[in-house]
Amino acid sequence: PVPDDDRLLRHIDPAPFVPTNPETLDQRCGELFDYTSHALSQRIREKDSQGIVLGLSGGLDSTLALLIALESTKQLDKPADFIHTITMPAKASSKRTQDNATLLAKATDTTHKVKPIQELSDIFLELIEHNQEKQDIAYENTQARTRKEILMNYANTIGALELGTGDMSEIAIGWCTY
Repeated sequence: PVPDDDRLLRHIDPAPFVPTNPETLDQRCGELFDYTSHALSQRIREKDSQGIVLGLSGGLDSTLALLIALESTKQLDKPADFIHTITMPAKASSKRTQDNATLLAKATDTTHKVKPIQELSDIFLELIEHNQEKQDIAYENTQARTRKEILMNYANTIGALELGTGDMSEIAIGWCTY
């Protein structure tokens, strides 16, 4: 049976695992950062990886991934240029985020490359007969998948580990690289 009253009977915390106390929040974030950087260090050791490859967009996700990668290289006593950052601009890329990515790579001394992907994305869209004026999920994901393929193939070429930056919030709103 469907209830007549659809009001919630109690408060539901929208972020149940995020502490509200600032000190506890800082401690929890530090722990998560440590867990992640140690896990990455262990993976690099296990695979005898020759580097880390990271798509650096200038946004929050890739910046956080870069910080974790930098901490992992410290733990492994590797130089910052062990990390290969690649920025891959396309039509939708803003100059601000691209500039941020390049400045961040320079500031952290990573091995950095800029590889425009628009031409390759256009070829993929043409192959599936997609109207390139229609910027829908196929259009956006083609760019994401093009970037991912470049990162994975480059990592294979140099014997490195490709470090992804996607998170569950992207999947929840319909963005997914795979």
